[in-house]
Amino acid sequence: MTLSVKPFGCMPSSGVSDGVQSVITELYPDAIFCPVETNGDGAVNFYSRVQMYLFKARQRAHEEFAAALEEHGVTEEQVREYLREHPRMNHPFALPPHRAAGTAADLVHEVAPYIGKGRLGRAAVRARRTVEGARTFATKTFPQKAGSVRKVVPYLPAIVRFAAAEVGEKYPRTREMFEKLLAQAVELTEAQQRSVAQAESAPMPRAEKSGGLPVMA
Repeated sequence: MTLSVKPFGCMPSSGVSDGVQSVITELYPDAIFCPVETNGDGAVNFYSRVQMYLFKARQRAHEEFAAALEEHGVTEEQVREYLREHPRMNHPFALPPHRAAGTAADLVHEVAPYIGKGRLGRAAVRARRTVEGARTFATKTFPQKAGSVRKVVPYLPAIVRFAAAEVGEKYPRTREMFEKLLAQAVELTEAQQRSVAQAESAPMPRAEKSGGLPVMA
């Protein structure tokens, strides 16, 4: 579920929210997107709208959990029994791999293949998952990360300048060092300096009117 909060009547935020909504619903057609607008006298409507979408998300999570149990052929009692016998997966900080929208369904997908198997069977499941994870990384994850890096590369100079400015406000000596390095990197030649001086000393063009249209003289 995605919750988009925007001020009432703010056109820029509404445009961004609509753009984000179109992208999310295109990538994830089954996703729940809840756009809400804040208003001084609309608190009740705001809370009721969010609660309505949370109810939909809760229903979707129950359906997803039941579908995961049916897919693996196990029951909720069997999953709970396995978690009692293996407290490592029953820890609050145990985060199963993301396969579904809800954490409960993710947990079922993670532990169901181990239920009813001995030590050798569980070792075989872990080995198979390791191979599948390596294959997924080589064929999908790594190419996606490389594509993301290629998209970011053109913006790196601007990102570096922004980071240097932010750091310079807190650490002036770091800013001075960066400005010195930047000046050395873009130091002008004598011919370029003369061209800049001539451009700065040149008279500004004067606008005149001729036939009702401005003409640069």
